[in-house]
Amino acid sequence: MINESTEYQRRYGSEIESKARVTPIKHYDRIIDFIVSNNEWAKFTITTTFTNLEVVNVTDGIRGATIDEYLHKVLWKIKKNLSSSRNQWDKLIPYECLYEYEYDVGSFFKPIPQSNSPHHIHGIVPIPNFLVPKIFNLSDGSITKRLAKDLSSIRTVSSFFIEPLRVDEAWKWVNYLKKGKTPKVFRNEWDY
Repeated sequence: MINESTEYQRRYGSEIESKARVTPIKHYDRIIDFIVSNNEWAKFTITTTFTNLEVVNVTDGIRGATIDEYLHKVLWKIKKNLSSSRNQWDKLIPYECLYEYEYDVGSFFKPIPQSNSPHHIHGIVPIPNFLVPKIFNLSDGSITKRLAKDLSSIRTVSSFFIEPLRVDEAWKWVNYLKKGKTPKVFRNEWDY
């Protein structure tokens, strides 16, 4: 009996270990480790709140509409500010999947104001260091006026906040981003 379990471990042990390393959470953590340790990219946190959303796909509902607005409008405006050449856009933000949709549910004691939409996205946006001045003023710690104007021009965006990710506190932001949920890092961008 002992020899059979050893033979089983020899045959299937490495397969079991490799599958255990490819869980969505561990994959997400490896991507974050890679981004934080890479000195070629500047990392930014982004929180965008949406209002007046229109459901595009009935199965995804408002969640899908929020994600669609973030991927195809907010990130598009950021890419547009980074480079005017559309051929370069795929290379500008290496990981667009680092975001989480969140829905604030109000209560009797803490209602959601009518002016604010409860649908928002928290994300991490890494960009090449040499392009940082195109979207962020390091001298005063704010986004450029052009990017602010472009993001404000999106009809469905009610508010946005972009700031550099502090490397020493990166995991605090990631834990806030995930909030104990399993991240969907294997999502396909063309699904939304």
